[in-house]
Amino acid sequence: MRKNTNNINNEKNNNYLDKQKNLLEKLRKNVDQLDRKIITLLIKRFRCSVLIGKIKKSAGMDYYSPDRELKIIEEVKKKSSDILFKKYLVSIYERIIDVSRGLQKESSRQSPHDLDNKPLKVKFRNLLTKKEFSLLFTFFLLICFLFYYTFFTSNPIKNQTPVVLLVETGMPFSNVIDSLYMKGIIPSKFNMRLAAFLYGAEKRIKAARYKFEKPISYLDLLDILIEGRGDQLKKVRIHNGIRPQILASRLNNERIANGDSILFLINNKDYIHSLGLDVPSLEGYLLPKEYNFYENSTAQEIIEKMYNELSRLLNQEKLKQADRIGFSVHKVLTMASIIEGETNYIEEMPRISGVYHNRLRIGMKLQADPTIQYLQKDGYKRLKFSDLRVDSPYNTYKYFGLPPGPINNPGIEAINAALFPEEHDYIFFVADGKGKHRFSKTFAEHQRLAREYYKWLNSQKKK
Repeated sequence: MRKNTNNINNEKNNNYLDKQKNLLEKLRKNVDQLDRKIITLLIKRFRCSVLIGKIKKSAGMDYYSPDRELKIIEEVKKKSSDILFKKYLVSIYERIIDVSRGLQKESSRQSPHDLDNKPLKVKFRNLLTKKEFSLLFTFFLLICFLFYYTFFTSNPIKNQTPVVLLVETGMPFSNVIDSLYMKGIIPSKFNMRLAAFLYGAEKRIKAARYKFEKPISYLDLLDILIEGRGDQLKKVRIHNGIRPQILASRLNNERIANGDSILFLINNKDYIHSLGLDVPSLEGYLLPKEYNFYENSTAQEIIEKMYNELSRLLNQEKLKQADRIGFSVHKVLTMASIIEGETNYIEEMPRISGVYHNRLRIGMKLQADPTIQYLQKDGYKRLKFSDLRVDSPYNTYKYFGLPPGPINNPGIEAINAALFPEEHDYIFFVADGKGKHRFSKTFAEHQRLAREYYKWLNSQKKK
């Protein structure tokens, strides 16, 4: 019996040992599986650490981040409620952190390779879970849609079209945005600034006058402003004494305004009355000077700009001077136009003005050649005695006093000369053959100077 009992006990012990061995094998297999996962995760972690190290190096940051390391250790402590495990987990993570910091330093001195000397490649999907990747991809699509909707779709213009935008030379871009917003061309200043920043457009906007009639996107709008697809500002010098026909032709050729429209308004009584004037024509009322005109301007814009310049010139002081010499503005401009027609030399203008004022005062005909030239249909020519007999109120050889109106558009200097004539006793002048004039007080002296001039003129013909 005892022998059987021992056999049974031995069999039980063998079974127990077998079970223990089987359990041990299973546990070891689990540990092996866990080790493989741990190794895989540690390699991923080390790869991330290497990338972090490279970013730190490029940004000039220190590899050692005590606050970050302390935060990791604190998180490890929270993950375990077992005091013994917590102690060893902290110890293990401290070692992991040390190794990661070492890898960061090592990678900064070597080419971007891992410990196996294989190219350091971190697949994006290994950094994110499928769920995280899906969320990120959805967010990216949403951003793309918002970007397209905001910057590529057209914004309706709120105000009545066409809307005119003036961008002047040197105008700050912030002022351009404010103007676009106030005129209802864009719905958001922020979006316009952002689009301009992405486009690099802040300092590339060209000065011009732009007209907008249809809805337009931010980026299309920036294209127009950068390329200057508007009416360019042109500097145009309008010379003194210009006639309306020449002015209209010049502006038409420069693509500033339609020439026929210019001439129409200059002689349109209703338009002239709208300016507060009671004159037959605006000839003489358009001040010649250097102007900045936009291409494709209306005739009204051009004429009003030139007329307003004349109004600024004829300030209160000059209007009082006109009263002192007994002249209306119309007579001042008429006298100035004759002076303008007589000479191109500014220093002579007050003296010539004095001659004509003297003649008016003593009741003598002006006998001004420019008024006869004004009547020539084919333009300027050398006058004949037959030309002096033409019957016209503009013929100052036939009629006393000033002609009905200006014979050109006089410049500033001629207008000032008409208002402030030189005080002298001259009542005659004749050309000196060099572009200027010689003045005399008596008819006998004038005849002598005239003979000298014609003698010189005939000698030039023989040459």
